[in-house]
Amino acid sequence: NQLLEFRKIEAGKIKLQAGNQNITSFVATLCEAFDELAESRNISFKKQLRLKEPDVYFDSERLGVVINNLLSNAFKFVGTPGQVEVILSETSTEVSILIKNNGKGISNQDMKHLFERFYQASGKRSVGSSGIGLALVKNYVELHKGRVEVESDPGHLTTFSVILPKGNQHLSDDELKQSENSIDQVIATQPLPVVKKSRSVNTGTKGARVMLVEDNEEVRSYLSDLLAEEFEILEAADGIEAFDLVIEHKPQIVISDVMMPRMDGFELCQKIKSNDTVAHIPVVLLTAKGAPQDQLFGARKGADLYLTKPFEPELLIEKVKQLIASRDFLSEKYSKKVKLEPTDAVIQSDEAVLLEKAIKIVEKNISDPHFDSDILAKELAMSTSTFYRRIKKITDKTPGEFIKTIKLKRAAQLLRETNLTVSEIIEDVGYQDIKNFRKNFKQLYGQTPTDYRKTKE
Repeated sequence: NQLLEFRKIEAGKIKLQAGNQNITSFVATLCEAFDELAESRNISFKKQLRLKEPDVYFDSERLGVVINNLLSNAFKFVGTPGQVEVILSETSTEVSILIKNNGKGISNQDMKHLFERFYQASGKRSVGSSGIGLALVKNYVELHKGRVEVESDPGHLTTFSVILPKGNQHLSDDELKQSENSIDQVIATQPLPVVKKSRSVNTGTKGARVMLVEDNEEVRSYLSDLLAEEFEILEAADGIEAFDLVIEHKPQIVISDVMMPRMDGFELCQKIKSNDTVAHIPVVLLTAKGAPQDQLFGARKGADLYLTKPFEPELLIEKVKQLIASRDFLSEKYSKKVKLEPTDAVIQSDEAVLLEKAIKIVEKNISDPHFDSDILAKELAMSTSTFYRRIKKITDKTPGEFIKTIKLKRAAQLLRETNLTVSEIIEDVGYQDIKNFRKNFKQLYGQTPTDYRKTKE
């Protein structure tokens, strides 16, 4: 949840709230949270936390994120046997927090880009950021008018140093605040944000299947908890795993992070929209990359919605409901309830216009047994694959199923309104196989053609 605040920094919406506090006690309490981890993994965890002047002006919430992030990285990428050390040191003007570990270390090439947004360091065991973690550290430290330094001897020790100025002359009045939060409150596990439940339109989407794609396990868990009350959740850690699950389970919607290993969100979205069987599934992209060019790129890949992190939880839930409901509505309106006769009011959306043209062309050629989806696509001046994707998106039927439905609905109309025999009607709607016609008709209407006519007389 704290990582999602990165976008607020970019937008200049985060102000430091620094108070005069004991940094020795603060760091010691943060380290306690890692003692059990060190013991369970047989890692040597040493602390040297004595200072002559421990009182420093800092924002406990933001500095807590910095130290937790660096300690988490130190433990995650430690060597074998593991060694992690936290040291406090001071000069007359500065206090330094040093976090050291042994292990593979960081290459000179990675060192140049370590604090850049979205930079993924080379190698599977590097201390580089997988997204925005170290960029967030740098931003939070700079808010304190401090700096972060890194030294790494590959194969030996890596040291991250957070250096903060003493006193408060470097801080403006609106950045100063007498801290009312105890250290324990800062360290305590924070609950998920409470989503204020407001009344929304009953979209009938409860229980819909949602594919959630996010490589960060904690963020994925947060999103899953957020959506689980309303939807059935499928989870994947990257685009490759997700695409296989989308093909297998055909969820009603896909919600994906953008920056992921192996296959990112843009690639996943493009692959889904290029596959005829799942192209109709809406895709929502969630990302900290909120620049207009990024949103344009996502739109070009076929994304139905592009939300930047951090997002309002209730907004995400409502957007997901609306996307699922609108797709279900189109499928219901233009597939199950298609009428062959003209109507007085037809909404002139692109989907409606395409559907109206397609129906007219099928009606014109309805008695031709050789009329198929390739001919229909050609009449609409579309490639076969493009027509497939669009008609599937609108009606949730393949072009062949769409044509068959129109033929069967015309047959039902003729059964209701004429005295033609069933054989004559079968010929009129271009069926060559009587047995196949009876089977398809019963699947759609639940009755044989003869029984259907009797109930409509």
